[in-house]
Amino acid sequence: MILITGGAGYIGSVLVKHLLNQNYKVRVIDSFWFGKESLAEYKNKIEIVEGDIRNPPKDIFKNIDSVIHLAGFSNDPTANFDTKTNFEINTYATLSFAKQAKSKGVKQFIFGSSCSIYDQGFTSKIKTLRESDKVFPKSAYSLSKYQAEQGLLDLASNKFCVVVVRKGTVYGYSSRMRYDLVINTMVKDALSYGKINVLAGGVQFRPLISVDDVARGYILFLKQNSSKLNKNIFNLLSNNFRIIDVAKIVKKSLKKYRNVSISVSDVFIETRNYKVSNKKIKKYLNFKPVDNIESIAKDMIKKIYKFKKTDFDNFNYYNIEWMKRMYEKQQRL
Repeated sequence: MILITGGAGYIGSVLVKHLLNQNYKVRVIDSFWFGKESLAEYKNKIEIVEGDIRNPPKDIFKNIDSVIHLAGFSNDPTANFDTKTNFEINTYATLSFAKQAKSKGVKQFIFGSSCSIYDQGFTSKIKTLRESDKVFPKSAYSLSKYQAEQGLLDLASNKFCVVVVRKGTVYGYSSRMRYDLVINTMVKDALSYGKINVLAGGVQFRPLISVDDVARGYILFLKQNSSKLNKNIFNLLSNNFRIIDVAKIVKKSLKKYRNVSISVSDVFIETRNYKVSNKKIKKYLNFKPVDNIESIAKDMIKKIYKFKKTDFDNFNYYNIEWMKRMYEKQQRL
């Protein structure tokens, strides 16, 4: 059986669908900060545990072969808003959870990290970085992920396979929809305002991957021989794109729905900029991304309307906005 932490989240809920399609038995643990709607379709097909990885139920690892660990703060704004809790969950709780998994005989622990640890800032000499290259995490979020990576790799043994997966920026439709990811934001803005806003000239690079390709990647790790993967770091992405080029692709994708303009601001702001190699995952797992930006943007639009996710101002689609309201509510109690 596979245990997914954060299984009701943006990636987790899509991963559940793919695992069930591959006939895996699935258990999810999630605090359900954003509700249980994302798993409604699968509630009779999986085991669902409401809980916090900081203090998980004692029997959470019963009959579990592999853990795919997705729970935690998921971007810079949320990490900067509450740095203490970011490290508490992303680093310390992750390591504690993994130690418990190891002690209970779990064979494989797959950690969802982030390519944001490669951020090179604005430079004219940007390099395409590999897993073996030195990294200098710049933000609380990326540092918390990096520190968790190092601790997890130290826990690896012949009986406890640890795999670190550094994901590129994810995009595409999910039943736990987010509009605070770069391509999803562009689609939302195009549908809402007929305009895509591009900052800092759009010259910055991002490694990108669809949420469904992320799920396919995780399943490849489950199917591969653990000894080949153990104590390895893998970049999971389809390709690297300049932000301005992404905007042009999204604009083209939406031409049947409405006329869209691109507004480019040359004002310098602090924004991530990095290129990442995916040669290792192609070599080890023969990973071949299925999706592309244009096809997924079109698919996203259809599903946004089909499943009525057009209330674009709803704070549930934006992790930082949801967090601010949650904290405000707690302070009033």
